[in-house]
Amino acid sequence: MIDGMVDRFAAELGEINVVATGGLAHLIAPVARAIDDVEPFLTLHGLRIVHQRNNR
Repeated sequence: MIDGMVDRFAAELGEINVVATGGLAHLIAPVARAIDDVEPFLTLHGLRIVHQRNNR
């Protein structure tokens, strides 16, 4: 399902990079050919950046 969705996105957008996020990303990434990278804490990194910017 992920590969099919990514194929359709790439057909519209051209070349894309796919990052799997979340706690189960490491289980899906090995079987999905479209996933380029895994970052399980992407949301937390973003929230940390927002917090730091708001506390300056």
